[in-house]
Amino acid sequence: MTPHFGLYGGGAVSASFIARLPHLATRLGPVAASSYRVASRIVNSLRAGYPVKHCRDLKSCRALLVFVPPAALPQAVAQLAAAEIGWSGKVVLLCEGAPGSRALDPLDQRGAATGSLSRVEGSPGRYVAEGDPAALREARRIAGDLGGRLIETHRHGGALYSAGLAFATSLFTPLIAVSVDTLRKAGCDGPAAAQVAANLFERTLRGWVHSGRKSWTGPLADGNQAELRRHIEALAAHDPRAARYYRDAAAFALAWFRRHPELLRRLENQAAVSPPE
Repeated sequence: MTPHFGLYGGGAVSASFIARLPHLATRLGPVAASSYRVASRIVNSLRAGYPVKHCRDLKSCRALLVFVPPAALPQAVAQLAAAEIGWSGKVVLLCEGAPGSRALDPLDQRGAATGSLSRVEGSPGRYVAEGDPAALREARRIAGDLGGRLIETHRHGGALYSAGLAFATSLFTPLIAVSVDTLRKAGCDGPAAAQVAANLFERTLRGWVHSGRKSWTGPLADGNQAELRRHIEALAAHDPRAARYYRDAAAFALAWFRRHPELLRRLENQAAVSPPE
């Protein structure tokens, strides 16, 4: 019986969604890795599949899942591309791979249908995929087997998708930090400042989910130039970096929402002529 899919693995495969696929013991066939020892370790951790010494031993598989740490991905793809495998008609899915399917281009050029499939951070049961139509069909099948819902992005949209996640995660954290720090400088104690900021961030997020752009309110949305000037001057007296952050973020918001062009020009002129110090 031809196995449903093969695996090229490395790292913590047992912690991936691959390990949670139903009937894995009967569906997983050959498992390759950077070495036979690593392949054997993966097979033991999954309790499924069988290790092979060479990537060419994956040629019997219609679909191939690739799960390796990002640093090991170029070497893995190079090994697969060099293997004596007829890639035409085969599907290769990069699993949990931040770079997206563009990293699989050497296999795409050899005729494989390539794509990527990852869990959506912070959304249990949701998965995101991109790639060739055949790869997307395989991704839908896997997400369905896991009882999840699939979000599809544009082909090679992985970098933009990751950038979108960064706005909501690593770039969002400094905004929380400066909000709490500013409240503390105003006299709030630490726990109270954190709670006030948390409540407002949560309310703002709920507003956006419910009303979108209509939820944008406050002095900036109203174009209250006097209030903005008071904010920037107060911040500049305590932390010029926070003042610059505020002014630049305000200018970006006005441009993004296309509101109050005259106020936007004033903020941009201030940034060019006399940035807060």
